[in-house]
Amino acid sequence: MLLGDLGDVVDELVAEGVEVLVGAEVAAAGGSGEPGGRFPCLALPPHPPLREEQFAANSGFTRAVERRRPLYRRFPPGEPPADLLPEGSTAWLTEAAANSVVLLPVMVDGTVAAVVTAATCGDRPPVSPGDADLRIVARCLPSPSAAEVGGDRYDSVVLPDGATVLAIGDAAGHNLDAAVQMSQLRNMLRALSVDRLGRPGEILRRLKIVMESLAPDATATCALARVEQTQPDQWQLNYAVAGHPPPLLVTPDGDCRLLEDAANPLLGVVFDQPYDSAVEHLPPRSTVLLYTDGLVERPGEDLDQGLERLREQASALARRPLDGFCDGLLNSLLATTGTDDIALIALRAPTGSKPGP
Repeated sequence: MLLGDLGDVVDELVAEGVEVLVGAEVAAAGGSGEPGGRFPCLALPPHPPLREEQFAANSGFTRAVERRRPLYRRFPPGEPPADLLPEGSTAWLTEAAANSVVLLPVMVDGTVAAVVTAATCGDRPPVSPGDADLRIVARCLPSPSAAEVGGDRYDSVVLPDGATVLAIGDAAGHNLDAAVQMSQLRNMLRALSVDRLGRPGEILRRLKIVMESLAPDATATCALARVEQTQPDQWQLNYAVAGHPPPLLVTPDGDCRLLEDAANPLLGVVFDQPYDSAVEHLPPRSTVLLYTDGLVERPGEDLDQGLERLREQASALARRPLDGFCDGLLNSLLATTGTDDIALIALRAPTGSKPGP
């Protein structure tokens, strides 16, 4: 789950009344229950001291890391399962009258870099598996032949109005300048998305205007998507593309469709017209895939052939869990792609979502 900095994830959990165990501190009012903290909290026992821990091969923590998927446990208050966490953490959950725990592996380029442990305590309602409505997975692979860094970047952030934004882009070049430019564009795009809360086409147009002043020599492609819940159990995708390969919408039965109704010129070229946006309603468990051209381009081959190859592979993998879907695409397409960097980010709609009108 990629929602910006890990601290943003912790803040969001705490804002929802969830106690997050982060080392020896509690992310609410310092773990003492004293007033004056950022959020109201229960009087909680002090956390056990930090120390090196070893986990049994059959423990819940080990399973969460190996499967790279969240693990949820609900239990009577103060009676956590003994095989989930280390002895010290289990004792803390018992004393704090915890009633549920979620282990959230934090993925960075396909590797578990950290695990966030979130627990609800006292009379607060247990964490529900339904609280995590959307699932997001991302992957990034450097060019197999280039020694220098490239300009492929992806991003995801939750906006103040509750919508989730996905973005992917590629700056021209395969050098440090391209990587720096793409990093700058990513930060500018994130700031504009949060500040304006507008349609993706309008956000991309504003990004182009900013680039004209701050990065006049840069050119880049970008696909920007905004996913929001329009009604209970109904999700909508609003997207725009600037010189980038089109997003792919994949249904659970394997129907794949390229979203080509919001194509615009790439960023950094002279274009004085508004940037178009388009809207798609997301069926239950459908997958939206954004990717860079390295996934589909092959030297000497027409781009349409690469896009068709992507559709075929995505259709065959449609029923896999989202991380398996992304890994399957990379494994099946790496042998046929060229020498460019590859980045992708995918979002899956919840099981209970309803098709739009």
